[in-house]
Amino acid sequence: MEEFMKEYGGAVKVGAVLLGLTVLILFLCTTEPGGFLMEQFKTAFTNFFTKMNALG
Repeated sequence: MEEFMKEYGGAVKVGAVLLGLTVLILFLCTTEPGGFLMEQFKTAFTNFFTKMNALG
């Protein structure tokens, strides 16, 4: 096991980080109601049009 970690330890760490980032991105990009990015987009969209109405 020690030989394996010496040889491939860096690749295992990179793989674990990439897997974690993939899971995080998929979690943030969920399109179901109440999803983090959907709520942020909805808030920004609403604020934009509220401010545009205030200008007119």
